[in-house]
Amino acid sequence: MARTCAEMDDKTIPAREPCRLSGETKARMLVFIEEAQHVKRENDLKRLFLRRVKRLIPHPMAACGISVKGKPSWQSLINIGFPEDCLRNVLAYHLASGNRRTESQADNPAAQIFNGTTAEEAWSPHHTEAMGAQGIHNVIIRGLPDIGGEHSSFFCLAQCPGTISEEHAYLMDLITPHLHRALLHTLDDKACRSRSQDRLTAREQEILHAMCAGRTNKEIAGLLGISDNTVRNHVQRIYKKLGATNRAMAVMRAKGLSEW
Repeated sequence: MARTCAEMDDKTIPAREPCRLSGETKARMLVFIEEAQHVKRENDLKRLFLRRVKRLIPHPMAACGISVKGKPSWQSLINIGFPEDCLRNVLAYHLASGNRRTESQADNPAAQIFNGTTAEEAWSPHHTEAMGAQGIHNVIIRGLPDIGGEHSSFFCLAQCPGTISEEHAYLMDLITPHLHRALLHTLDDKACRSRSQDRLTAREQEILHAMCAGRTNKEIAGLLGISDNTVRNHVQRIYKKLGATNRAMAVMRAKGLSEW
């Protein structure tokens, strides 16, 4: 369940000295906070990074994830610009280590800055190798624990132009509680939609799978040996169960639920 900033515990309070922000930066912060409150789905969160976080802390690469404390698995991992091979290697390491790195970052009370190439003393050799192989540098990371300690999240920005400043780190401290809550909302939405898909019959799931593959109603009818009208009725029931109003929305929601 998503927590509001007011419900966060003391670990969410920025540990570094406050910076004097310009009027323009304050205005961008307010717009970011407003939009963060309306994040419901993964695509909403990606747009928030691309439209608002980038205006506060310029970066071409971002990634965020959330895990359950003590469990070697991810509930969600979102990639916005990282090379897939790099993220996959780092992800595999996290899983093998039971996400101890993520929990450690979540317990850290302030953003961590790595200007230049990440150093081995700051990162594990595995991280250094995975990042260095892709030429990734100028990284800023912030983690956050859920109020009840159930979830640990991390947010990573990379390839930041120039030098990452203390102001950037301070801004990362400020925006992370809002990003954490937004990420939790995406989990709530996925769980809700997953329950909706669980209510689909075997035939409806079969048809939805074909829809996701780009097949038309006529093609699905021929593939399954049923009439066009029967397929149309199934599709309408699928829309209703997924809360979709058209084919594109149903496909988008289905692909957000699982890997087909």
